[in-house]
Amino acid sequence: MSVRSAQPPSETSPGPSANRTSYDAFISYSHANAAVATAIQRGLHRLARPLWKPRALRVFLDRTDLAASPQLWPSITKNLDASRFLVVILSEEAAHSQYVQRELEYWISAGRADAMLLVLANGRLSWDEERRAFDPLTSTAAPPALTDVGVFSSEPLYVVLSWATADHLHLDDPRFRSAIGDLAAPIHGRPKAELDSDDLHEHRRLRRIRRVAVAALVVLLVLALLAATLAVLQTRRADREAESARRQAAVAEAQLAATRSATAGTVWAALAFAVEAELRTTTPLPEARSVMASALQRLGRLPLRPRGIMDNGSTDFAAVAWAPGAAMLATGDDAGRVRIWNGDTLKAQGAAVKVAESVDSLAWSPRDARLAVAGLTDGGLHSVVRLLDVRTGDQFRVPLGLSLISELAWSPQGTRLAIGAEDGVWMVDPTTGRPLGRRPLVASGRQPFVAAADVSSVAWSPDGRSLAVRTGRSAALFSSADGALLRTLATDSAAEVLTSLAWSPDGRSIAASTSSGAVARWDIRSASRLPTAEPRRATIASSVSWSPDGAVLASTHSDGAVQLWDSRSGKAIGDPVMSNAVEVSHGAWSSDGRAFVALGLDGTVRLWDFSRHSVAPSPAHTETVRRLTWSPTGDRLATTGEDGVVRIRDVHTGAVLGRPLTATAAGPLKALAWAPTDDRLATGGDGLPVTVWDVRSWDSLTTLQDSDVGAVDLAWSPDGAMIAAALNDLTTRIWDSRTGKVIRELRGQALDRLLTAAPIAWSPDGTRLVTSGDLWLRVWDASTGRPVGQRLSGHQAKPRSIAWSPDGTQLASGGLDSTLRRWDARSGSQIGPPVVVRRASGEAGTGDIRSVAWSPTGQQIATGDSDGNLRLWHAATGASVGAAMRTRSAYVYAVAWSPDGARLAAGGIGGDLQVWTAIAERSACRLALAAVGADGLQALVGEDKPPLRCRHPETVRDLPPLPVVPLEYR
Repeated sequence: MSVRSAQPPSETSPGPSANRTSYDAFISYSHANAAVATAIQRGLHRLARPLWKPRALRVFLDRTDLAASPQLWPSITKNLDASRFLVVILSEEAAHSQYVQRELEYWISAGRADAMLLVLANGRLSWDEERRAFDPLTSTAAPPALTDVGVFSSEPLYVVLSWATADHLHLDDPRFRSAIGDLAAPIHGRPKAELDSDDLHEHRRLRRIRRVAVAALVVLLVLALLAATLAVLQTRRADREAESARRQAAVAEAQLAATRSATAGTVWAALAFAVEAELRTTTPLPEARSVMASALQRLGRLPLRPRGIMDNGSTDFAAVAWAPGAAMLATGDDAGRVRIWNGDTLKAQGAAVKVAESVDSLAWSPRDARLAVAGLTDGGLHSVVRLLDVRTGDQFRVPLGLSLISELAWSPQGTRLAIGAEDGVWMVDPTTGRPLGRRPLVASGRQPFVAAADVSSVAWSPDGRSLAVRTGRSAALFSSADGALLRTLATDSAAEVLTSLAWSPDGRSIAASTSSGAVARWDIRSASRLPTAEPRRATIASSVSWSPDGAVLASTHSDGAVQLWDSRSGKAIGDPVMSNAVEVSHGAWSSDGRAFVALGLDGTVRLWDFSRHSVAPSPAHTETVRRLTWSPTGDRLATTGEDGVVRIRDVHTGAVLGRPLTATAAGPLKALAWAPTDDRLATGGDGLPVTVWDVRSWDSLTTLQDSDVGAVDLAWSPDGAMIAAALNDLTTRIWDSRTGKVIRELRGQALDRLLTAAPIAWSPDGTRLVTSGDLWLRVWDASTGRPVGQRLSGHQAKPRSIAWSPDGTQLASGGLDSTLRRWDARSGSQIGPPVVVRRASGEAGTGDIRSVAWSPTGQQIATGDSDGNLRLWHAATGASVGAAMRTRSAYVYAVAWSPDGARLAAGGIGGDLQVWTAIAERSACRLALAAVGADGLQALVGEDKPPLRCRHPETVRDLPPLPVVPLEYR
């Protein structure tokens, strides 16, 4: 910065007084020097500014202070007049600027040249002392107004900023700050040194204020942070408390739902509430899983599964019948309409056909698409029978003037139609619709009838020669040719009334539903009563029907139940199926025997799928099943036992695949294991070497070295490279599964057991083995063959089976002391108290736990015991999951989970193989929804309560499977 001056201007320069000015200075510049002008204005604003003032000086700059106006020059002159000083920025551009020249001329003409401050931005200024003016020839930055003689009395002050670049134009630059000080001093009317001192003072004062402010802000920030932290902590605490309250509420709701599931009157309510109990909490409660298992077990005892409820809008159904040989149904309703339905989709086919004012009965022709329909007309005073061709819609009326028709029945050949009416049983030619005779074939009033109302059930014999007619407490058989009475089938009790009749498909017997809730059966030839199971108490059996193969009878009841019966033994098949909330008035089988339709007095029609409920099509073996093992793919199951045979079954069909493998020497096979590679099986037994077989061909691939003494148990390593076997010579060895060579022997094991069988199991990671002694377990390092840690002691009798948890951190063992024990695999300590297996009566079991299997999900442990029970236990708590599943075996030797955990297999004495499967939560909800409908599910909780999750199965989350439902083979 340079200051050139011959004579400083007077501090009391002439011009407008302070009270008549609005600006301390006016900056005149060329727009080429706008950056310099702006920097000077900003510098003058800030230098020596007291803290309480927004600016130290008011400086006019047209860029910031000149408002838009159509009269520019008057605005400029007005602001020139309002300014005490004129700051002129001189440059080569300003020397040629019209506005700079005019502003100078205006200022000078006002006699205010001594209040003019010059700033040299670029170019050159030369003072001509003789002329007392800037030399016009050599001053490139001087406008003409400054080169005139007489403007200045002496050389004026000017500040040189030609050195400054854009980076210097701020007060932090000392040279620029000094230049601003040179300009500000005369404007302030104070010496520059004093101004600098004031500025320094203000600066220090500002720094102190800033420090205080910063300190205050820091304190406030700390306080704010403390307050925020406290607020966050309180919020988190409140959130935790709210979350805890929500969890407690969810637990309470789950427990309530579990209780309602356990006490539910129907399996559908039990399933819906069990799903609710499971999903109320993030992690299902043990009791919720237990009631779900119980509900699924109840479902497993049902011989019928719901297909769905037919929707007829607001009109009630009044009759239903299956079409012969097709998955098609006909329904009649209270509006007198007949409609045809697809039995698989439950969708209506075509439009409804009006036949009467209301429909009472339907019957399909066994030979064609004709449908006989009975209904009411004339305001309900008379009955009408029509024959309807369902393909064409053609119909004609049977010309019988009857006031009450109870039933329609086609002859097996489809050539005659029997009509049960108040005055007897009429025969009609279905081709013409005309009666065959002037009187009923079987007339009311003749023996054994006692009242006209007795003729309410008619059934043809399969050969078409006889008619069975319900007659109150007995059934009468008549010749279909002439109506002659053939015989009477009486009930055992005078108080027992028959409600419907059904002829067996083979024609050898007749079944009748009764008022006692039982199903009565008679042998036709001898007219003797066949064995009958105990009736369903406090109910009336309203109808009975035979399955097409004659193996099963279905009865419908006044409490809304459908009960299936074994036609040979007369015993009930499974539990009754609660179909409707009110009486089921009629039921019928589909022609293939796979479906059953039930009509309720509430006007609903429900369809059910029938399952045979057999868990194996035939015994797996002639003697005890000792071992069973799943294929790694989970679609096959290999079994072996005392008969020395290995069989492989298809799990989906139950069929034996290929020929069985028969042992080549005497003695049962006691050890069996499927290779993880799926292509090999290993077997062992008394007096038999451990042999590896090709699963497809049963070719012997390898016989393990030094295994001739026989094996009591064996196991593949998880990678399939090795086989470990517990041998009858009290040793456990590890072999290479391909070469059959011994890799190592577990040393010191003979001290841990006597001559009894010892189970063996690999850890999931393949690094450890576990074996058992007489009262303990021992873990071994598979790579060295040496023990790991101490023995696992606790059993009071020999352990019979061992299983690893899927993560390899725990072990489960069961033994002759009737206990299931869980162990920490690393420390060897027992986890929790032992689980004592008790009988259904609550007494401790007297037998042993022979088989233990840990589920692939790690959540359940399965045990098979000498009481013939298969049980599930919570792996974490040891609590029972559902009820014990009774097998057909008196002693369960083998239990195994499928690789996906969705199935559980068990085998034992008698050679039986049984498989249980899981039904996921979403599928269970669909079953419940199909059984009772959305409105029925809502009714479980009340119309004003939130709906159960099962009302929307697609939103339900499936949990790890619980295989407690018997697998159904057809």
